[in-house]
Amino acid sequence: MTHATSQTVSLATSAGPMQCQLFLPKGDGPRGAVIVVPEVFGLMPAILETGEWLARAGYLALCIEIFHRTAPAGFVSEKHDFAAVGPHFKPLMNDGLAEDLAAARDFLAKQPRSNGKVGVLGYCVGGFAAYLGACRTKLAASVAYYGGGIVNARPQMTALAPLLAETVTCPVLAHFGADDASIPASDREAIDARLTQLGVAHEFITYAGAGHAFGNYERPSFNPIATAQAWAKTLAFLAPLLA
Repeated sequence: MTHATSQTVSLATSAGPMQCQLFLPKGDGPRGAVIVVPEVFGLMPAILETGEWLARAGYLALCIEIFHRTAPAGFVSEKHDFAAVGPHFKPLMNDGLAEDLAAARDFLAKQPRSNGKVGVLGYCVGGFAAYLGACRTKLAASVAYYGGGIVNARPQMTALAPLLAETVTCPVLAHFGADDASIPASDREAIDARLTQLGVAHEFITYAGAGHAFGNYERPSFNPIATAQAWAKTLAFLAPLLA
């Protein structure tokens, strides 16, 4: 694995600037790139570390701030307070997230170190965004960690519309926790059936003993074994698609 450097960048959207953290791998030659979409609490250290890990694995990585329409740049709920993020989370809409993903894709594809192939990786609502990107953003790969709301609208995500009827255009890897009550087995089965119907290459992995947010070491539900297994699967999935 290579070392990485990082810098703060700002991308233009119709709603104003979107602050992001860009991670660049060391070394020469064109590389694939990955958009990293955070969970509901923003770009927490655990999410930013995903960007660093991707860069150390040889990818350009861009961690995006999805609450830029309502929250100040750099907003993070360090105490994991749902009440604090509610005013920013609830107004999220599919079209806005799709615009953010497109801006991130275009930015990464134009970087001097980029080979033009861009994927997306997201957690929780970012997992929803990763699946949305597979539908609307012309990406090379999508990795969704416990993305909810894809099959049925969720009460806390009232402005985000389900995605099951949309057409997916890139391979999908999805990670789920077997003990995640917010994403029942019936949802996973429905998404699997839809992707099979569409003829889209996909792999769904459900981790025994893991709940929602199992991949975030800042959350009580962190499961290090499932996290390590999921990361190995993620790197293996991305390698041929972003080469």
